[in-house]
Parts: sequence; C-alpha cells; structure tokens
Amino acid sequence: MDQENNQALKDVVVFTGDDPGALQPQTFQMCGLGVQFYSDRLIPEFEIMEFDLKVNDDPDNPENVHCTGAVVRCQEVNDKAGKYRAWLKFIDTPDVACGQVACVARKGKHLCTFCENY
Repeated sequence: MDQENNQALKDVVVFTGDDPGALQPQTFQMCGLGVQFYSDRLIPEFEIMEFDLKVNDDPDNPENVHCTGAVVRCQEVNDKAGKYRAWLKFIDTPDVACGQVACVARKGKHLCTFCENY
C-alpha cells in the first residue's frame, strides 16, 4: 500500500533566489496555510518570499498561482549535505489561491498532517 502511495508522489523542486533548485524529500509539505520546504541555505526568519506554483500539468492549459509568505522558522536538519528546513506562512495570498494550493497538495500527496484531518 505504501509503495502505491509513493508512486503517486510527484517530484518537487524548490528554487530560492539564484540558488540551483533543491529536490524536495518525501517530507515536503504544503497546504492552504503555507509551505514547509528544504533549502541549501539558511533563510532568515520573517523574510518575505514570493513564489509561483504550477497548479495544472496540462500543457494546453498551464496555470500558476502566485503566493507570498513570511518565513516563520528555519532550522538546520540532520543531513550530511547541510540542508535547512523552512516553514513559510502565506500572507496576502487570496483565499482562492490558498484553496488551489490545498488541492494541488492533496492531489500530489504533500498535504500537511494538520490539514489531512480536515
């Protein structure tokens, strides 16, 4: 069963600034409240970040959602590569966009554990 669930997971790559993209591990999470992602660099708390999220894989009808968030936490993880896990809380992101993010997260099996129960 776990193997079937893992096959549905899509690779997620996060780009921060000019850094090369960081392939996210299976513990990557997102929901309508924000995103938990991994970065190769320490991101200062309260830094405002903007990003675009592809919400439609259809090449004939691509669609992106633009989100803004504030880093509320960033800490080094126990990883030889020296990665950091960052928690980003959405701010000034329309409810419609947050709903689209939640749908993509549920579909991609990246929904945070809090939202899985609702």
